[in-house]
Amino acid sequence: MKTPKGPQPIINDMTDLIVPAALRLWLFFLLIFALLGYSVTASVLFGALGGFAGGLVSAWWYAPGGEPMPKEERKQKSKRPSLLQLPKWRLRTERRHLRRRQR
Repeated sequence: MKTPKGPQPIINDMTDLIVPAALRLWLFFLLIFALLGYSVTASVLFGALGGFAGGLVSAWWYAPGGEPMPKEERKQKSKRPSLLQLPKWRLRTERRHLRRRQR
């Protein structure tokens, strides 16, 4: 029995989400346009456009969001103050601005 070496790659491809919904919607639009009296060619084209657009919306709706930041990185970001938050630097810049105004 062979065991896999390392973790298996996770395939997160949008086409896996787009294609099934697009095909179902294309068939739906194709039938609706045919029942409304459009020609077969127009029904196929408009159905394909509607199916593709609906598939994109459906894939976007069900697509998972981004990964949250690990706790370690969040803690490191909160520990590192930005330069503008340092009180000494702020006082120095305020003094500098006051000196320029007095000239």
